[in-house]
Amino acid sequence: MALLNLDPDQLRVGLAIAFACFLCTCKLRTVLTVEATLSIVEGTCTVLFAKDVLQRYTTGVSIDVQHEYLVTARVALLAMPALTWLLSSITTDTTCRTAILVSRLVGYGLTAVFMIIEHWRLGIFSRMHVLYSLVPCCLWVFVMTVQLLRTGGRVSTSVRTTELNQLLKYDLTVMLVFAAADIIAPRFFGHFVGRTVEPLHAFLHRINGALALGAAALPAIGQRFMYRRDKRNILVARVVTCTGWLLVTVVGYQRGRLPATDSTLAFMAQSIILMIPALIGCLSGAGRPVIYLPNPKHASLHEIFGKM
Repeated sequence: MALLNLDPDQLRVGLAIAFACFLCTCKLRTVLTVEATLSIVEGTCTVLFAKDVLQRYTTGVSIDVQHEYLVTARVALLAMPALTWLLSSITTDTTCRTAILVSRLVGYGLTAVFMIIEHWRLGIFSRMHVLYSLVPCCLWVFVMTVQLLRTGGRVSTSVRTTELNQLLKYDLTVMLVFAAADIIAPRFFGHFVGRTVEPLHAFLHRINGALALGAAALPAIGQRFMYRRDKRNILVARVVTCTGWLLVTVVGYQRGRLPATDSTLAFMAQSIILMIPALIGCLSGAGRPVIYLPNPKHASLHEIFGKM
C-alpha cells in the first residue's frame, strides 16, 4: 500500500535504483552498451529540447542561448565515449573495455561531485534536477564502481610509439587543457571572450570540464589498445561529435540564435582544434596491420599507474 502513496517521480527513481542494481550483476560489455545507448538517446533529446530542460531543472534563472550551447557541448562530450564503445563493442581487447569504464567513472564521478556542491551552494536547481540528473549520475557512479571492482581494471602493459599513439597523446593534452580551464577557471573563459558569466554558466562549464576529463581517459589508456581499429575508433568518435558540435554552432549562427561574438568564434575554434588531429588519425595508416600484439600482458590500473 505504501507504493500507492508515492508520486510518479519517486516511482521512476525507485525503478532506476532497481535497474542500477540489476546492471551491477551484468557483464561489463552489457553495461557499457546499455549506458552508451541511453547516453545517445538522452543526449539527442537534450539537444532538441535544451531550453525546456534547463527551465525545468532550474528556478529563478533566465535561460539564454549560451546556456543552451553549453548543454549541447555537454552532450558532445558525453557522446564521445559512448560512440567509441558502440564502434568497438565487438572487440576482444580487455583494455578497451577498461578504458570506457574508467572514462565513465571519472566523468560521472566528478559530475556528481560538482552537482552536489553547486546544489548546496547556489540553490538554483529544482527537484526535477535532483531526480532526473543528480540521482541517475550517482547511480552510474555506483554501477561503474561495482564493475571496476568486479573486473579489476585490467589493461595492457605495452605501449608503442606509433603515429596513432602520437595523435592520441595530442588529443589527451588538448582534452586535459580544456578540462582544466572549464573546471578551475570557468569564469575566466567567459570574461576572456567578453561574455557575462552567471552562476549557471559557471556550473555548466564545470560539468563540461568533468566530462572532458573523463573523455581524456580514452586517449590516455587507448595508447595501450591491442587493435589499431579500436584506437582509430576513439578518433572517429571525436570527429563525429566535434562535427556535430560545430554544425550546431554554425547553424545557430546563421539563423541568428548565436550572435557574432568572440564567444561564438571561440566555441567554433574549440571544435576545430579537437577535430583536425582526430581527422588526420582517421584517414592515416591505410594498409597497416590492425593488431600490434597478439598476446599482450595485462595488469591492473593500480599496478601500472601506481609506478608512475
